[in-house]
Amino acid sequence: MTYFVPFDGSQLSQAALGRATDLAATDEAVEAETDDAPAVRAFAVIPRGNVDWARQRDLIPDYPDAEYGAERVADQLRSRAANVAPEASFETRFVGKREVSGRVVSAIRRRARAVDADVVVLGSENAGHVVTSITNVAPTVAADDAFDVFIVRRAGD
Repeated sequence: MTYFVPFDGSQLSQAALGRATDLAATDEAVEAETDDAPAVRAFAVIPRGNVDWARQRDLIPDYPDAEYGAERVADQLRSRAANVAPEASFETRFVGKREVSGRVVSAIRRRARAVDADVVVLGSENAGHVVTSITNVAPTVAADDAFDVFIVRRAGD
């Protein structure tokens, strides 16, 4: 079974990655997985050159001359993901500075399908609201019937 986690470095996405790891550890089907097909896959969509996006997630320092580099941000996210789930794979997709959320969602959905995800575990600022009023990334990803969706709404244990 493959657990796919859209990962933006937020506390909720870290909680989602942790929960996916916990689910994978208790899933008997995971035993049959190989190193070529990790049970938990973290996936980050990173806008190139969007300093505000990176600062909101504490991926670069909050001072005017802080350098922004998409690869540097990817390394920060990879490090955060590894701290939560060292066995999970981590992938990035870079998008334009001002990508609309629909394109980000499309990238997430395409990748989830490409890795044949069984379950997508959502936990981001945009998925942390009451399910009936979810905005942005969550409703479109949740509408895809190619996989089950778990929504993490609390970062704490």
